[in-house]
Amino acid sequence: MEHGSARFYVSEAWGKDWPSDYRGYRLLEIVAEDDRVKLVPYSDAHFDLHFKIRLELYPVMTKILAAHEGMKADYRRMISEESPDLKILVFDNVENRLVGEVVAQPPADGVIELGWDILPDCQRRGYATGAARLLMEMLMKRSDCTGFRAVVEAGNTASKALCRKLGGVPRAVEELIVARAFGEDSARRFEVEHRGLITDEVAEEARIFGIEPEKLLTHALVFSIPASS
Repeated sequence: MEHGSARFYVSEAWGKDWPSDYRGYRLLEIVAEDDRVKLVPYSDAHFDLHFKIRLELYPVMTKILAAHEGMKADYRRMISEESPDLKILVFDNVENRLVGEVVAQPPADGVIELGWDILPDCQRRGYATGAARLLMEMLMKRSDCTGFRAVVEAGNTASKALCRKLGGVPRAVEELIVARAFGEDSARRFEVEHRGLITDEVAEEARIFGIEPEKLLTHALVFSIPASS
């Protein structure tokens, strides 16, 4: 199916059931493309490419995984077989090279959470915007999609700008997963001990939401993005 320069290869006959759709996506070589990017559904054969992105963007944790084959194998199995997320590799459609990933989580009350990771040497070149728009347009064909959301750290200027490009507005703050793993006491202690990490940008976001700036060291902004964007 074509829409302008965008081409979609997902059957509209697939129903609302997300797991069934997810298995269907993985059967395709490409789920969508336009003149700039193509979206390739993740499969276990892509693990090395995915791991390359993790090493580039999250080196500390990823190097720990790489050093422990058992942990790495568990992680590989989790994202290949157990994760309910729709993970998609993003390729430059002219040079046919990997530039990053986009992710969509199963809808909750019709709202699909989006995420994106772009390799450092490919950032600020429009790949994230193009891939996110293409993914959103594809997902809006689902009858159960009523909108989108994205959870972005307060100091992540580029991702906040992308959310706004997509029509998003920050509506709330939400505790980071890693902070929940710490536990409440440890998270509060982290806020106190790391006040030096608070930038003017983070302080301004805190002022807008009427919260103490250190709270945004353990919490992120939740952007609401309309399905019509």
